[in-house]
Amino acid sequence: MTKIVTAIAEENILKKMVRNKLIENKNILYREAIIDILKKDKKIDIIIISEKTPGEMNLINLVKNIKKINKKIKIIVILENKKMEETLKKINIIDIYYNNIVSIYKLVENLKEKRNKDINLKNKFINIIKNIFKYKQINSIKNKNNIICLFGEDRINKKIIELIIEKKLIIKNKKIIIINLKINNKNKTNKKIIKINKSKNSYYLITKESYKIKEKIIDKNIKEIININAILKNKNNLIKKRIIKKIINKYTKNHYYIIFNINFLKKKINKIPIQLKNINYMVFENNINNLLKLYRYKNKNIYLIIINYYKNNVSKYFYKIILKNKFKKIKIININY
Repeated sequence: MTKIVTAIAEENILKKMVRNKLIENKNILYREAIIDILKKDKKIDIIIISEKTPGEMNLINLVKNIKKINKKIKIIVILENKKMEETLKKINIIDIYYNNIVSIYKLVENLKEKRNKDINLKNKFINIIKNIFKYKQINSIKNKNNIICLFGEDRINKKIIELIIEKKLIIKNKKIIIINLKINNKNKTNKKIIKINKSKNSYYLITKESYKIKEKIIDKNIKEIININAILKNKNNLIKKRIIKKIINKYTKNHYYIIFNINFLKKKINKIPIQLKNINYMVFENNINNLLKLYRYKNKNIYLIIINYYKNNVSKYFYKIILKNKFKKIKIININY
């Protein structure tokens, strides 16, 4: 949903917005405070400022500073008269309203239209996802350990998919354990804990890893391991695999479905650094870098979901053509126009 922040001095305008559930009953009281909030929160979509909001910084400089912090933010300005209109337009501020009944009514209606569009897009997205994950698709996952893996960098939409899978499993009265893994491309080695047996052409670990799993109860049927990344920290890949295998054995013996929600560090990884044989669903944003990463892999057991955020992304036809026959199914989901 669109996140709106206000710095409005006019109480009557604020009341209208709160009454229409466009904003929460919170408001920034001084111009300088806007800068501090925007530096802390990069996810604000719209800021509404009135000319009457007090502060030492003049309105034009305030707008310029906001743009320096966040180029994508939409700035809406409420003026007392038309004196500043041309100056604001010169710095590309076109959403200008005035402190009168007609103009404020238009502002409220435009925001309501934006909110309704957001809700419709969200519902559309959720319905598409629900159609992807039908019961037969959950049933079709043939895995003796009842493991479902979600992999990708798009955390929010990957979480939505996770929740839908959980809902399907809860309806079937299945027990679920959630494991949120963070991975990067660093593979630390520690030769002291690995011994090679040349005669048998094998290796084994000299020391046993001691750790204690911390669980958080999410729901009657759902638990989450909240310290998994702390357990795996500074371990080499052999140790990590051993620990994860033990955890899997522990929960599958107790008839749990295990949902691995795997995030990787986008800035540090140029390719997907895992074997994909155990992954069921992959979720990626629509961009050329991800398309090139995915092109290197082929796995007919994976459902690939591409989240299409922006207007000027890679055409969906590229995914269909370039990744043809590489994945079980490719679904492009538009959640913004």
